[in-house]
Amino acid sequence: MLRQWFASLFLMLLPLAAAAQTPPDEIARQLADLGPGPAAAIAAGDKGFSLRQYARSHDPDVVDPEVEVRPNLPAATLARLYKGACDLGDQWGCVNLGRQYEDGEGMPKDEAKAFDLYQRACDAGNLRGCVILGSAFQEGIGTGEDAAKALRLYEKACKGDEDIGCMSLAGAYVEGLQPGKDAADAIRIHESMCDAGKGPSCAALAYHFEAGKGVDADAERAAVLYRKGCDLGDAWGCAALGWKYQYGIGVEADQAHAYELIAESCRRRESTGCMYLAMLHADSTSDHADATKSAAYAELACRPSNPYACTYLGSILESGFGIPQDPKRAIRLFEKACEADDGAGCSELGRIFDEGNHVRKDKAKAAKLFEKGCDLKNANGCFSRAYAEAMDLDGRIFTAIDYYQKACDLELAPACTNLGNLYADGSDTVRDLPKAAELFHRSCKQGDSYGCFNFGLAFAQGRGVRVNAEKAERYFRQGCETGGQLQCLDPGIIYEYGYDMPADAARAAWYYGEACETGTVDGCGYYGRMLAQGRGVEADIPRAVDMLKRACHEKSAVGCDALGFLHQSGTGVDQDLAEAGRLFRKALALDPGFYEAQVHLDNLVATP
Repeated sequence: MLRQWFASLFLMLLPLAAAAQTPPDEIARQLADLGPGPAAAIAAGDKGFSLRQYARSHDPDVVDPEVEVRPNLPAATLARLYKGACDLGDQWGCVNLGRQYEDGEGMPKDEAKAFDLYQRACDAGNLRGCVILGSAFQEGIGTGEDAAKALRLYEKACKGDEDIGCMSLAGAYVEGLQPGKDAADAIRIHESMCDAGKGPSCAALAYHFEAGKGVDADAERAAVLYRKGCDLGDAWGCAALGWKYQYGIGVEADQAHAYELIAESCRRRESTGCMYLAMLHADSTSDHADATKSAAYAELACRPSNPYACTYLGSILESGFGIPQDPKRAIRLFEKACEADDGAGCSELGRIFDEGNHVRKDKAKAAKLFEKGCDLKNANGCFSRAYAEAMDLDGRIFTAIDYYQKACDLELAPACTNLGNLYADGSDTVRDLPKAAELFHRSCKQGDSYGCFNFGLAFAQGRGVRVNAEKAERYFRQGCETGGQLQCLDPGIIYEYGYDMPADAARAAWYYGEACETGTVDGCGYYGRMLAQGRGVEADIPRAVDMLKRACHEKSAVGCDALGFLHQSGTGVDQDLAEAGRLFRKALALDPGFYEAQVHLDNLVATP
């Protein structure tokens, strides 16, 4: 997020530094097809400054309160305008042209040309050009990576009172590029600049308090600093503050105020603000739910400086949520996001090739994309890479363990659960029951209902922990209340039949009832059977019949079997042995291994 924000800030005003290289009349002729705006800007005679500002006012990547926001122009048109400004001697025009080359926006991608243009601006004395050149050295854009050169350029700009140079230097400290410097040193830089009234530094400082980087995490302090940054004109700070108001993080929740802040941020072309608006409009529980608007704001947010927004837009295009489906464009967006080192984009693209959606299935390519996504700290990429190995009969179990561990460390709770399953049920070379129990506990604390159930089962069976029926029940119930469905059904079966726990009809009935209410048809089948028998719950034959009919209709084997038994005995329905037989056979067709249904059918046939 900070990198995106820095990229937006790089588009602020730079001083002029070079003499015109091309006659203004010639440039005006080259841009004549673009209407009177460029011609008027060139006529200002200010060596490309007005032409560059004209372009920036139409550039969706520009976030600058001093620049009027006008309708966006195509990337190719912006490239022509920035080239004109550069040719007139405006070095920031050269820097923006370099950005177009770097991102492949409006012209073929050419990082070497981008680097040359950044170098040109810096050599001409443009300190912010030096900052961007430093970023090129730091990330290896158009040149080899060279952290020492990047640091020297950041320091040069910072000593020259260039705000972005100081902020980039702070970012380098956080990333450990300077030995002996760390997040605490970065915080001192941001504090000094924030005290001097620099809104972006206040927002950067807020991020440190939000994420706990170099300081103890403090959501309230972060909110105060985001507010200060927003009030000082930082659009990213406004977006971040709005998100906090939306969910009541460090402030009292206020969805109306949140929307105002985020919408204003987007209006000022802050990509994060537009992204947040897309997410708010996608939320079906929100007052702003509107799939079409969600897609529109995602389109605004998708820029080279925010590749994740392009991944999000790709997901919308793939699903057709709010706009017509366009899987081919979705794939292009995933590819572009992945090329820009967005881990989510790589993982989504990997999924496309893994499943063969709109492309030829390619498991090897999918694996490489999952690996890249994982290397970029995308937990889903790590999980998908692990899952592919675990499900492959020829898969490498230790590779699966490694990737599940990475996903688990990235706080993806289901990965912790799956890793626990490998340690619990794997071969002797990997089985480690205490470690499995620890992982189930970890995933449960993160809200994974399967992790809670498995941790409860560990206490029931004494696998990796001591047998403790009370703790088993506590985690069974937590899993059921968190996830419902199977996490409710399985404890019900355990209690009804006394598997690993003392039989308890009342608890079995409760779990079956919860499973039924959360949409598990077998839960309705089991609960209906207990209602009919009056086991663990007060008998209610009419309700039982109704529930079992619905469960059987929805293909629950236990529902059909229990309803057949009622027809056999004439309980709550007319006695009908033929119908009973049909229902027992249907139960067996649904579940050939259903022993009780087979016994009931055999007894029915044997009845004189």
